[in-house]
Amino acid sequence: MNFEQIDFDQLEEVDSSSGYDAVFITEEHLSEAADSKYAPIYKTAGVPFFFIESKKSHLPFISEQRTYEEFPDLNTDAYVSGYFGDNRNSKYWSYGLQNDEPNRSDIEDVYTRIFETITHIEAEVNS
Repeated sequence: MNFEQIDFDQLEEVDSSSGYDAVFITEEHLSEAADSKYAPIYKTAGVPFFFIESKKSHLPFISEQRTYEEFPDLNTDAYVSGYFGDNRNSKYWSYGLQNDEPNRSDIEDVYTRIFETITHIEAEVNS
């Protein structure tokens, strides 16, 4: 598994032919990631996006009408929210921690489940 850091201006280039298996957006970038100009990318890219520590689920990222701050925090145990959209369908996921408290073991478990989701999405897209 290889990771590459990209900037938001590169986000517009992310699609199923860009070579990325998924995009992870970390907590400090959630507000910027929810800018309405990115919503069409999330909805059609054909690549899953994972929003780390979003207390607002995937909803602020696919909305073109409201900012991240305008969405209420949800009573969710999700540590990571995921979203996949292409021109045919969309899916979303939530990944919670076992004890609701971040620790190395639980975070590793979340990422294991995310990588399994990515593998599953790739298999679906390629079938």
